[in-house]
Amino acid sequence: MELTGIGFENVEAFLPLMPSATVNVTDYRVAIGAIEDDKAVGVALYNDLGDALMLDYIYVDPEYRRRGIGTALIEDFLKEIQGTGAVALHTNYPEKSAELHQFFEAKKFRLFRDGISWRIPVEALLNSKSLEKLLKTPSKNKVLTLGSLNRHEQQILRKAMAKEKLDPSIVGDSSLFDPLSLVTINLEKDAPMACIFSQKSRSEISVLYLVNFTKDPMQLVDLFRAFKDVVEKESYEDNDLLLVTMDAGMEKFVKSIVGSEDKLINEGNVVSGIRMLV
Repeated sequence: MELTGIGFENVEAFLPLMPSATVNVTDYRVAIGAIEDDKAVGVALYNDLGDALMLDYIYVDPEYRRRGIGTALIEDFLKEIQGTGAVALHTNYPEKSAELHQFFEAKKFRLFRDGISWRIPVEALLNSKSLEKLLKTPSKNKVLTLGSLNRHEQQILRKAMAKEKLDPSIVGDSSLFDPLSLVTINLEKDAPMACIFSQKSRSEISVLYLVNFTKDPMQLVDLFRAFKDVVEKESYEDNDLLLVTMDAGMEKFVKSIVGSEDKLINEGNVVSGIRMLV
């Protein structure tokens, strides 16, 4: 098996493996192809994501799977970019299958729930009249950063995550960006109400989990208020916000706080994951 860069001179051989016949390889930072038996059998397309990277697309001809081609398309790329300062490799992949999940998990990706991926300019979110109106609601809960939780608070959050069939180990994940990873806790009930777990690159805020542990959308108000405060304090207005909604209720809430839906870009159904590089 041979790996090669994909450019104008050889792209036609790889087009049957691409996400569309009109794909422009110059839209990607790196395009890698795999050749076996003098045939194009695999392709991986990568792009920049601030100081992180994005695996936009990977595909191997079904007849040539389980031969290490997909692994080579990822590991060769990571070897080449060592020392560049990249901290993580993200993927928002449009295909859903058990085989794909197993592949990414074997390649050290932490996978998150399937859902619809959305991109929102942070400035558009902050200027939303709907959000402004929503945040006038009085506070109900205590808001804490993930890193400031005491042992008991971590324990009740992990239990709540497990009950929702989410990965509770993320509570101790050092890759999360603490100022934008927040939890609201109802002190009277001694229970977490909602949480948002985020990672940060130079130009984007990637929300890995946005979870409401109740059926009351107003329980998200304190969370968004604190999130907005951090974004404004740290001057992240020029960033994009990326998030995945896992159900119709959360999708409706996100649309309602954005207000103008033309600012909310639907990037389609995805399997979302991340592999830390440092």
